[in-house]
Amino acid sequence: MSASIRPTNDIAFRYLFGIESHRPILLSLCNAFLRACGREPATDISLKNPWSPALADDGKETVLDIKARDSLGRWFDVEMQTSSQADYLKRAIHYLARLYADQLSSGDDYRALRPAIGLSILDCRIFPKDSPAFRAWSLRDDAPPHALGCADLQLCFLELTKTGLASPLAQRELDQWAKFLTFEGGETMVMDELYKDNPDIAQAHEYMRAFNEDEMLRDRAEARERFLMDQRVNLDEARKAGLAEGRELGLRQGLEQGLEQGRRLGLDAERRSIAARMLRFGISPEQISAIAGLSPAEIEGLSSIPPTDA
Repeated sequence: MSASIRPTNDIAFRYLFGIESHRPILLSLCNAFLRACGREPATDISLKNPWSPALADDGKETVLDIKARDSLGRWFDVEMQTSSQADYLKRAIHYLARLYADQLSSGDDYRALRPAIGLSILDCRIFPKDSPAFRAWSLRDDAPPHALGCADLQLCFLELTKTGLASPLAQRELDQWAKFLTFEGGETMVMDELYKDNPDIAQAHEYMRAFNEDEMLRDRAEARERFLMDQRVNLDEARKAGLAEGRELGLRQGLEQGLEQGRRLGLDAERRSIAARMLRFGISPEQISAIAGLSPAEIEGLSSIPPTDA
């Protein structure tokens, strides 16, 4: 068998946390984030967009986030992001705003709104290199002591590229999930310890083993990876083509501007030369100014121009 599919694969992630029978490990993952944010953990969670393998026939599935609601009525949008995108943060904010706004229908009371929490697990670099692996954003006052203004909206980010054996997270449960998502299918000794310490992660490991043994699921996960790779290659080629076209256009415009500037400089030099000869023939500066369009100061400086044979 080829190398194991990692849980960060889009299809594997939806299989792992988005199937109805897998709700206990989704609850465990969400609670790890909640505890890291200082929020009360939930006792149960329900899926609002359950996943099934039929949704990933060709690897081009576009709805990849997991929507859920917990026992306290809070809404969650859980997403795995595997490629850096310049507009990712705007997209995450947009998703969170929609998750909050879509709770109400026309005529509903605003008091019915419940907290909306976005959980972004990033297997890529989004924030600066020296920034923390885990961060949580809320609506807070700009002025110190930055009091919490509203607890209804929160975005949480976990960058897996900044976690690892040498960089444990302060919140132990979230650190365990980060290690699972990073090392599952690889670091055996590390994983064995996690399975012993966290029964939910041990169950997630069993789900991943079943996933990797299912030929259809593996095919769809690999198709998804090929699709994403093709997208990255096409984007890179388009970017390179755009740069090459931009350089060519810039050179062409630069040449045209240079020729035009040279033409203007040549005409100006010729005009000054003629004006200098007129001055030597005794034509008054006022007449030269009227004919050549030169200022008195410019005409005064023409005396320094040596005579030509013309």
